[in-house]
Amino acid sequence: MGAEQSQLQQDAPEFGQDYISFFVNGKEHNVKTDGGDPEIGPQYLLVDYLRDKIGLTGTKYMCREGGCGSCMVTIRSTHPASGREILRSANSCLLPLFACDGFDITTIERLGNRKVGYHPIQDRLVKFGGTQVPNVKLSFKFTTVE
Repeated sequence: MGAEQSQLQQDAPEFGQDYISFFVNGKEHNVKTDGGDPEIGPQYLLVDYLRDKIGLTGTKYMCREGGCGSCMVTIRSTHPASGREILRSANSCLLPLFACDGFDITTIERLGNRKVGYHPIQDRLVKFGGTQVPNVKLSFKFTTVE
């Protein structure tokens, strides 16, 4: 961990807070950290929350080692030292849910789907015969869109 990452923000939540708060596709989620749900603990992963708790099954899991890219999400957060906004992709199969406090998470469902229409990048992949291993294509879409 770099020196800038080890600095705590002045307005960081107090220790002992019994919930985390984050956004998924624009909707706020508050999750108790004090045993409100016996399944959710320090080792519970974001991919499992997305799929099992809120039904966003577009985020896949295959290897559960961060190698395949099928679990990619985009995270918007604030740098703890500089206060600047950071946008990055992350493997949700490696990210503990409790580490998501304050994040704004975007999944593949927010890009587009059959019901609401597809994102232009999704359309172009289909139009021009974009063929790849599905999980690599998902990872590519996410890093290209943002």
